[in-house]
Amino acid sequence: MKLGRHPKTFRAQGPLTPWEKAQKKRAKKVRKQREIPLFKKLRRKMPKTNNVRKRRLHKNATILVTFFVVIAVLAFYFCLPISRANKIQVRHANSYVQAKVIRASGITSGESFFLVRLHQRAIEQKIKTDVRAVQHVSLNYQAGKVVLDVKTHQPVGYQSDGDTYRVIADNGGILSQPLTDTKDNIPVFFNFKQATQLQATAQQIAQLPPRIRNAISEIHYAPTKTSTTRLHLYMNDGNQVLILIPDVSQKMKYYPGIASKLKGKSMIDLQVGAYSYALK
Repeated sequence: MKLGRHPKTFRAQGPLTPWEKAQKKRAKKVRKQREIPLFKKLRRKMPKTNNVRKRRLHKNATILVTFFVVIAVLAFYFCLPISRANKIQVRHANSYVQAKVIRASGITSGESFFLVRLHQRAIEQKIKTDVRAVQHVSLNYQAGKVVLDVKTHQPVGYQSDGDTYRVIADNGGILSQPLTDTKDNIPVFFNFKQATQLQATAQQIAQLPPRIRNAISEIHYAPTKTSTTRLHLYMNDGNQVLILIPDVSQKMKYYPGIASKLKGKSMIDLQVGAYSYALK
């Protein structure tokens, strides 16, 4: 006989037994537990999401408020007189150099301190380039004014220009406005039409010891067909010297020894070698 599965039995409608009620309640609880975790998870995340969103909003609001406050403060500052230079002062230089420094700086009364500070290095470099007499310049700030502390090159002589004289710096730059007379015991430069020759000569003279530099009365640029760098020096003791510009700093050091051996006023030729002859 073939055994088969028991046919599925169905319970007749009627009241549930206590055991069936317990099973039904358990099944409902299981279904509820399967459905509720996702909802609970979302509910747990919602407060965190809201807190993050609030923090972001607060951070963005703080940044915006700070930005607008800074802009407002800057705008207010630039409207105040203290934000602008009411005066430009140049220290440690004569009036001639002061005027040239102020003009070269490009700074005007009422200029914004912010703009001046922004271009400070460029301003200092432009002054040194345009005003050759300036060796160093430092731009500083004081109450309501811009201060330019200047160090000029040392004077080595006067440049003759007709009836007037200008002080020459050790790099060939001009240190003064036209003067009607010379005051210091420094040589006078004559016939220098080209700035390059004047600059080269001034640099050579600046390298001489003070006692030799002060012994020179006049320096004349006296080129010839064979030499475009010849100088004719007139000394305070009455002697004269012919020498080339590139040799001044080296050969003029021997002048005191040569002059001490002369019997009278002489012309000393230091162009090639060294020899002298009496002046008539």
